[in-house]
Amino acid sequence: MRRTLLSGLLALPLGYGAASVLLGDWLSSPGRPQANGATVPVYACSNGVHVDLVLPVRDAGGTGPDLSRWFPPSHFRADVRALGWLGFGWGSRRFYLETRDWSDLRPGMALSAALGLDRSLMHVGYRSDPAGQRDCRAVPLSPADYRALQQRILARFAAPLTPLTPLAGMAYGDHDAFYPANGRYSLLQTCNVWSGSLLRDAGVKMGWWTPFAGNVLGHLR
Repeated sequence: MRRTLLSGLLALPLGYGAASVLLGDWLSSPGRPQANGATVPVYACSNGVHVDLVLPVRDAGGTGPDLSRWFPPSHFRADVRALGWLGFGWGSRRFYLETRDWSDLRPGMALSAALGLDRSLMHVGYRSDPAGQRDCRAVPLSPADYRALQQRILARFAAPLTPLTPLAGMAYGDHDAFYPANGRYSLLQTCNVWSGSLLRDAGVKMGWWTPFAGNVLGHLR
C-alpha cells in the first residue's frame, strides 16, 4: 500500500512535466501572419518562473486607450511618470503576497494554490522599455489584436472601475502594485497558462498548454 502510494506521488510530477512538454510544444495554431503596416510592440518577459505581458502605457499610434487611466502614478510609491511600460501578471493571492522568496514557500500554501483553493491577484508594475532585455521577447501585434489583448487583460481585474483600486500597502517594490482579480489559480490554470492563452488569442504562435515560462518563451524566438 505504501509503495503504491509512493509510486503515485512520484508519477504525478513526472506526468505533469511530460504533459507540459507535449502540450507546450503542440501548437494550437501556427499563429496569424505578421500584420502588414503599423504594429504595436508588446513583450513577454520572464523572471525564470513567471511570464509577464508588458504593454506600452500609451501607444504612440493611439491604437488603444491610455492605460494610466486604470493605473495612475498615484497607485505607486515611486514617481513612475517617466516609465512608459506596464507589466501584467496573474496568479495566486497567497503565493504572490506570502512568497517573496522560494524559501518562504510552505506545503500548505503550495497545495492551496495547486488545487485552486485561493483567490487570485493581478500584479502590475511600471517599467522601462524592455527592448533588448535578455529575458524579454518582442511580440508585434496588429492594432486590432493589441486592442483585444488590452481588453482581455482588463477583464481579468475583479472590479472594472476607472481607476482600479490597489491593495493597500502590498507591493514588492516602489514601482508595482497588486489588484484583486477574477479566476482561480491551479495546476491546470497557472500564471503562465494565462499569459500563453492571451498571446494565443492575439494570434501569436503558442502551444495548447503553457504551465511553465519556457513553454511561453520557447515559441517567441
